[in-house]
Amino acid sequence: MHGRSAADHHAATKPMTNQIQTAETINQIVERTAVALEIQEEFNAHLASAFLLANQRIDLIQEQIEALYHMTQLSCVSSL
Repeated sequence: MHGRSAADHHAATKPMTNQIQTAETINQIVERTAVALEIQEEFNAHLASAFLLANQRIDLIQEQIEALYHMTQLSCVSSL
């Protein structure tokens, strides 16, 4: 009976051990996912800043091109 009791005990604790291991694995996945999301959030902020800066520079270039266009138009008109 003693052997059977140990087997019963092992059979009863095995699912609990599996549940604990599963919970630990899930916790690790959640922690790693949280870290990955934090990194992604920082990356997104840097990317947004880069796009904003690029858009500002494009706007400046567009203004300069328009100014050059107007100057060439004026010089063409004045040469007539």
